Amino acid sequence: MKFYKSLAAVLAAAIMVSGCATKGGTGYPEESTENDRIVTEEIEEDEDDKGGDNPKIDESDITETEEETDAVSEYYSFTPYVYSEKLSEIRDEKFWQAFYNMLDAIRAGEDSFECPDEETYWQVIDPYTLNNLYPVACVNISPYYGDGLFYENGRGYIYYAIPKEEFDKKRLKFEEEITAILHECVRTDYSDFEKCLSLYTYIADNFTYDYEKYETGRIDLDEGGVYSAFSKRCGICNEIASIYAYLLLQCGVDALTTDSSEDGHSWTYVILDGQGYHCDPTWALRDEGEDLFLWDFMTTSEYRAEEGIHPYQIGAFLFYDYDYSYNETDFPADDEKYSELWPCAFDSLDTENNIVYCHEFPDGTPFEYRYED
Repeated sequence: MKFYKSLAAVLAAAIMVSGCATKGGTGYPEESTENDRIVTEEIEEDEDDKGGDNPKIDESDITETEEETDAVSEYYSFTPYVYSEKLSEIRDEKFWQAFYNMLDAIRAGEDSFECPDEETYWQVIDPYTLNNLYPVACVNISPYYGDGLFYENGRGYIYYAIPKEEFDKKRLKFEEEITAILHECVRTDYSDFEKCLSLYTYIADNFTYDYEKYETGRIDLDEGGVYSAFSKRCGICNEIASIYAYLLLQCGVDALTTDSSEDGHSWTYVILDGQGYHCDPTWALRDEGEDLFLWDFMTTSEYRAEEGIHPYQIGAFLFYDYDYSYNETDFPADDEKYSELWPCAFDSLDTENNIVYCHEFPDGTPFEYRYED
């Protein structure tokens, strides 16, 4: 109960700070249908070859299997081991190792994990950490308060708020849905820019804004903030921004959710080729048939300030420590490389020829943005 009260305060604060409405209209776009499950086919052993010391091998099967492996390798699949270079400005190697140890334990249904010290324990099991770096565990996983034992002799202890079997079903479904989205949107030969744009358009087309949560401050304690928004394909700005950031981390793009203390709005900070950019997927949400504007995609701090957002007074949920003290850092964004896209609405992406097809707003003039890999 102690943890639930603490988490309620955390999520409520996030909603109060970041519960901003969308930039566009107030309609609800049609929500996407559930992604099909990813099914991996197994090659069964020939019945005649069972039990022999030297079973026959059909070379055609080998060739087909290699081709299937090559085809699968073109796509990203879910990984629990996401990593942010930006977050590593305040989190050292022992944090990441302990965090991955905890994820291994959670995914195996274990009750403890190897952890170097108590401070690191509180960092990795913190609701901000889980909500952004492994959303399905937020609320469902917490420090073990049962008999006061949460860390002892180099091991951190885990409490499952729901039966392990129930959590495992949620976990598997979540991980399969992440894989399905990655297979639909990105490939391993995509540039980071192409990943950013493809997933940005996916969010715009498949998520809606949760006006009820924005207006009432309702919290889904049974499921958790980012995970609940992901499952329902509906959330407020800090949840939408965190989902976008998490999908980018899944395919190797450094991204974090940032928020403005002045405006109470959240968006995603992305780093490409050492340069920082602001991406606001919440303001890309649209009703069916509406244009997908790029005026908040890969922008600068100066441009955001002209829109009325104060990007010079921003923080990041992951930069808050377990005791809610804030770690100062900078989120610079001054590169105007993608400024030609800002006055445009998206039409399509040609990854073979490196062209973004769009049209200018409001006259609809066709425009081709050519980019380098």
